[in-house]
Amino acid sequence: MSTSPHGTARVLEGSEHAVATRSDVPSDDRGRHDAGALPGRAGAWPVRVPAVDRPLLAAVSRTTSEVPPSARRSREKHRALAVHLYDALTSGDVTTSDTIMQLLVAQSGVHAAHRVLADLLAEHQDSDDPGRAAVGRIAFSTARTVLERMRSALASPVPATAALVLLATPEGDRHTLALLTLSLELEKQGFRTMVLDELPPEVIGHVVAATAATAVVISAHVRISAKRARELIGACRRVRPGTVVVMGGPGISPALRGADLVTDDATEVARLLSSRDAVLTEREREVLLMVADGLTNSEIAERLCLSPATVKTHLDHVFAKTSTVHRAAAVAYALRRGWIS
Repeated sequence: MSTSPHGTARVLEGSEHAVATRSDVPSDDRGRHDAGALPGRAGAWPVRVPAVDRPLLAAVSRTTSEVPPSARRSREKHRALAVHLYDALTSGDVTTSDTIMQLLVAQSGVHAAHRVLADLLAEHQDSDDPGRAAVGRIAFSTARTVLERMRSALASPVPATAALVLLATPEGDRHTLALLTLSLELEKQGFRTMVLDELPPEVIGHVVAATAATAVVISAHVRISAKRARELIGACRRVRPGTVVVMGGPGISPALRGADLVTDDATEVARLLSSRDAVLTEREREVLLMVADGLTNSEIAERLCLSPATVKTHLDHVFAKTSTVHRAAAVAYALRRGWIS
């Protein structure tokens, strides 16, 4: 993300102003301000702080004895940035939103910054009021642009041979903001990613087959039935039995069965995929195929012009990736996951 020094200074200055304004509110009016409007930028409509921000407001208002001054100042600045971010999102100000998100990422990391963004956007999700729905559309569009910029600026180069993870939403669901953030986390771990939206079961299987995806992460904001979720899981695995399938989002029941993982935690997703890295190196695959043919380590070494010790090292890597300790078990695991055929 590109941010000018003047733009950063303006946001920080505004953050300090927001905190000062808060402290100047008479005590009998503070409750009204906590739940209602706070002053935004000049010329903008009042900023309404979402209900999800109230725990943060409560934390800021603790006594000095409970919270050290340095921690209290940090929380006040964090809250002020959130207020200004909400103002920028709902007015379509991509530049300011971009600047504030960069500051939040620097303070707390990508995942925590996205959580702030998601909490602010929750104010307008699924609203029946046309005016609020319109503001929500503006905010979501702005947030999508900012996250795409973040992904472009922060992502590390990933080789074309790296494992591909599809990030998708079910049919009728276009909430891809969390997936954009997750794609950045996964790319930092060395995975290739592809973010898609609205994939019905009859299509997602074809996408998995065409891309040879290692894993699929399906995030549902709109509630879907367990039957529909299992259809999506089955469609992925029918074409590639070894495909890792992760389900998450508020539209997925935590009790869902059939997926490799059901979670809303990006860290858990990255940990699962890293521990079950479905990409054997070309040499590891060659060695495992020869093991499947019944060859010994010495015979494999002779055919590949390697030393037996090197063959053993490759097999040790295969055992680690398949979480097995026996040759037959490693072959069976790799066959189930579609790593060899």
